Amino acid sequence: MEQEGNIGSWDDYNSNLFLKADDVISDFQEFEIKAVENVKFEDRNKIRLHLKSSSKDYMFDLNKTNTNYLQDNSGVDEPGQLVGKKIKFRKVMVTNPTTKKEQESLRISGIS
Repeated sequence: MEQEGNIGSWDDYNSNLFLKADDVISDFQEFEIKAVENVKFEDRNKIRLHLKSSSKDYMFDLNKTNTNYLQDNSGVDEPGQLVGKKIKFRKVMVTNPTTKKEQESLRISGIS
């Protein structure tokens, strides 16, 4: 059996690049939007933000609540124009729809 292309290392598949509540130190911490990407998730499109804070890179997929916040508060006409903006997050408790258990999540609380 032949290998198709360079598949990289295990780290490429097990990275912790997605922003989690534990990564947000305070409500004042800013994350710069470096890129905006359209990704397919369960047969629908989602917006993925590529963020940077304190020289560390993260990815953050927007749910409906965070998408609505940015649409209403960012002052841009389309998602691609978010590049260069800075966002802040606040931690909230939400119910996971799959497990029905409460877990910590992130809501966008500011954009500049």
